[in-house]
Amino acid sequence: MKKIYYILIVCFIASNFGLNDAYASSLNNENINQAKVQISSFLEKVVKTFLENLKKEYLNSDVKLNEKNESLAGKKILIDPGHGGTNPGAVSYGFREVDNNLAVSLKLKTLLEKQGANVLLTRYEDENIAERGSSLREELQARVDISREYQPDIFVSIHTNSNENPNIQGAMTFYYDEESKKLANSIQTGLINSIKATDKGIAKENFYVLRNSEIPAVLVEMGFITNKNEAEKLNSDNYRDLIAQGISKGISEYFSK
Repeated sequence: MKKIYYILIVCFIASNFGLNDAYASSLNNENINQAKVQISSFLEKVVKTFLENLKKEYLNSDVKLNEKNESLAGKKILIDPGHGGTNPGAVSYGFREVDNNLAVSLKLKTLLEKQGANVLLTRYEDENIAERGSSLREELQARVDISREYQPDIFVSIHTNSNENPNIQGAMTFYYDEESKKLANSIQTGLINSIKATDKGIAKENFYVLRNSEIPAVLVEMGFITNKNEAEKLNSDNYRDLIAQGISKGISEYFSK
């Protein structure tokens, strides 16, 4: 934006310079024409430089929001915002896991769809998926059932971590089988590159939604809500954008291999 302001300022000065009668009267027609040519040439160079820099910034961005991505085009992706309804997940420093999970999931959905993917969420509000009063197992099975009905290419569950030790922080991604491990690697790499958090790596885990998945499935722990610094970041809209961008980048990399 600063470049645009500079251009406007230059144009303003140049136009006033060209229309200044007192100055123009002190020059002959040849000098005036030469000045106009020089000003025109200078402005052309400024605009050209601005457009070239703008193009470079666009090409270097990790996520091109309005550009179709060949690796994601037509892919069916199921995003599972962890917890919901009567189960808020971890709660710390006045923040709730359930809110982080849904906010990032909605952002991730938007990013993936703009790149050509077909995306479904297991929930779109702070609500239970199974019938109210159902057990935790029934709630988790309801998510698995959605996956089996939708038949996506991948399943990504979004969570926020917690620990009794408030000093522990960082992001990590869990998987269950070997194909899911590849997806976990790609997402973890994209996530850490985007948010610059402590890299806690990937790990095999026997979570219900992972071991009962029929397709590549991962569970992403975006950070620790029990760490004050990370909890505040996770509640930030800008940080949530970075998380969504990182996960999106990882998913794109997975499908491009």
